[in-house]
Amino acid sequence: MTLVVIIVSLILEHIFGRWQRLRRLSWFISYRRRLHAVLPESWCGGHRGVLLLLGIPTLIAWLLQLMLQGHFWGTLELVYSILLVGYCLGPEPFNERIDEYLKACEEHHRLEAKALAESLVGAQVPDNQWQQSSAVTKAILYEGNVRIFAVMFWFIFLGPAGALLYRCAAFLAQGKNVPECQYLQPAAERIYYFLDWLPANLLSLTFFLTGSFDDAWHTWKKAINAELDFNERNRSIVIHTGCGAMRHEVDDAFAGEERGEEYDLYWVRTARALVVRSLVVWLAGVAVLTMLGLFS
Repeated sequence: MTLVVIIVSLILEHIFGRWQRLRRLSWFISYRRRLHAVLPESWCGGHRGVLLLLGIPTLIAWLLQLMLQGHFWGTLELVYSILLVGYCLGPEPFNERIDEYLKACEEHHRLEAKALAESLVGAQVPDNQWQQSSAVTKAILYEGNVRIFAVMFWFIFLGPAGALLYRCAAFLAQGKNVPECQYLQPAAERIYYFLDWLPANLLSLTFFLTGSFDDAWHTWKKAINAELDFNERNRSIVIHTGCGAMRHEVDDAFAGEERGEEYDLYWVRTARALVVRSLVVWLAGVAVLTMLGLFS
């Protein structure tokens, strides 16, 4: 069932990806307000407050799964898992925005391309298209982990509740999503780091298989030995290893001779292809483990 849920959820996410309004976590903000209104103030801050915010919806999702088990030959549980995992993927139509960015660049719509690049990266990007493409390339590698692989990972090990736990943790760790919860961000980022560590490192190892092994190995060693804030470690490992697997310089300043627009867009396409190949490897791994009886 695990493999079926993942494949169907990915297909639904691809088909209905533009219906992002149905997958927003605005309910999480209302839920936080109500929870903090009934709890003592001492319970609402730090790691305790974050664990409460994440734990209650995760527990509810797990209890719902238990209630649906065994009914109608498992059909209800299957549909519930597909809907919840599909909800947690994304939640924005990332692949479609990559297509739109490539099209805008090819048609020389600079302002539109910059706006799309900023939506992909989640931050401001330079006007220089080479630097834009470099930022988008890095975003594709890491956002692939956040939007797909980490959700898959926690669904595999904790079921639909695990997928919801990761999605809510990612949402809360980004303080810009919940400005009124910025006081919780340090604790949320630390919890999110631990949730993200395993899938991020597993994806980095997958890049060894789906790209240049030697180059990925060298950049991976540099990334794990780099002295970075813990919030940046997972992101750095995925980006450095992915760029190494593509034989692309991570810190290319694009200050030298112009290489042409198609050269820059090549790395964007290559990054997406690397992520897709890695997804195929993960699905194949889940299929093998299912045949061995390790997954249902």
